[in-house]
Amino acid sequence: MDEGREKAKKICELLTEITYKLKQNERTHLDIEVLEAWMHEENIYVTFHAEGREGGDLCPSLPTTDFIDIAKKSIEVICRRAKERNIEALGHTREILEILTEEEANE
Repeated sequence: MDEGREKAKKICELLTEITYKLKQNERTHLDIEVLEAWMHEENIYVTFHAEGREGGDLCPSLPTTDFIDIAKKSIEVICRRAKERNIEALGHTREILEILTEEEANE
């Protein structure tokens, strides 16, 4: 019976991890939608401000074309991370399937 509880506990942990990764990806897709909308906004201006011990200067606004290039690269990184989370979630799903299949074979 303890073995069954351990397997159930492991499955719950894996399901929790899968849920967390998929929710992160859901938020990721919302971030991408926002970035894509901003890329089409003509009245958007981006400034960077760096602070340190000695303070920082406010940099001038980026041209729209620079912002679009930065947004495109950001979307690439976001998509790569989402893909990695999907691969990890799929691995957890396979692990659950192995646990359940092993349980059926033992019965």
